[in-house]
Amino acid sequence: MKKMKKDQIELTLEKYKGYYKAAEYQKALLLIQPMAESGEARAQYNLGVHYEHGHGVDQDDNLAASWYRKATQQGDSGAQYNLACLYLAGRGTSVEAFSLYKSAAEQGHAGAQYSLGYLYQQGKGMEKELPQALAWYQKAAAQGNGKAQYMLGQLYTTGEGVEKNCETAAEWFRKAAEQVLG
Repeated sequence: MKKMKKDQIELTLEKYKGYYKAAEYQKALLLIQPMAESGEARAQYNLGVHYEHGHGVDQDDNLAASWYRKATQQGDSGAQYNLACLYLAGRGTSVEAFSLYKSAAEQGHAGAQYSLGYLYQQGKGMEKELPQALAWYQKAAAQGNGKAQYMLGQLYTTGEGVEKNCETAAEWFRKAAEQVLG
């Protein structure tokens, strides 16, 4: 496939999203497979999603990871996050997951920021570092990540890594609940 222009890529990805949301996976795959093979990072990421979840293809973690890796090599934070999730779910190591989460988190990916905070809090893939956990939870929470907001509520309730403060805890719990209840 010849290289597509940026506006062609955007139009194709928009059309792809429509097919994907309508669960017309075969049509979606026809659009992104050639783009992924030609090196388009977002198409590689999306193809990884198809293989991870078995949407229009046989579910295959190895192929999902392969496509995610190709996209991560181009700095795609979504692919870094998804690949880290695969690794943490037992399809790799927690050290690999930590590295990918960190890269995606530094690019501002809220889910990766939460996950990195969790790894620091639990000491998975590195030493337990509560100040780092708190910092990453705060970054994710500032972007509206409900899980991070909930975890901040927990930390302030128990006084783990912060001074115990029930009012601050209640505020974080309220914010987290708003994410769920709208």
